[in-house]
Amino acid sequence: MNFSLHLWSFDDEKEWRRFLSFYLSYLQETCRAEEYAEEEKEALGEGCRKGILSLSHRAPNPYLTFELMLDGKGIGFAQNIVFSDEHLKSLLANIYLMPEFRNKGYGSAFYALLEQDLFARGARYVDCSIAPKAHAFYQRKNFQKTNDLMIENHLPVYRKFFASPFPYKRMLVLGSPGAGKSYFSRELALRFPQRRRGSRILEFYRYFPTK
Repeated sequence: MNFSLHLWSFDDEKEWRRFLSFYLSYLQETCRAEEYAEEEKEALGEGCRKGILSLSHRAPNPYLTFELMLDGKGIGFAQNIVFSDEHLKSLLANIYLMPEFRNKGYGSAFYALLEQDLFARGARYVDCSIAPKAHAFYQRKNFQKTNDLMIENHLPVYRKFFASPFPYKRMLVLGSPGAGKSYFSRELALRFPQRRRGSRILEFYRYFPTK
């Protein structure tokens, strides 16, 4: 089997229609019944296409949408962002496979390709929010729950650090109490290329808001 990612160009009407066929199936599964009609109407409107097209051409930080290809046939889609102006951060927005292709290991194969893509574009860790039924999948990929919340849906942020050293000698970690600085600092420290016992490669500062 051959797994690959096809970057969609939404300037192409045919590609947009193909994306919509997957996206409407995604909405049917993820929306409450009373919300679906409104979500479908919005997705089919020209404003949705213009919005996603604009995000895909945004510089920096384009919002990319990939068709998940199995032996040359599209069976789902995924979306991600690498925040080049926020150092090492990336966001995995969606991975969606059509129901008949699930529980066969395909999701893991596509996730591996998406992770490789994020890393090649400069990311060193990835954030996502997780639907309850997908918790086991992301736990197997070593995602950890943080105290942060997604801006878009206010769900907890799950984070994974990629197994690669950072090209820095020293970093500062800033954040309010309870923001997950200790976990973040430990994970960062593991990825410095030259760690010596007793050295202060990572400086960890706490920030306490003042009234």
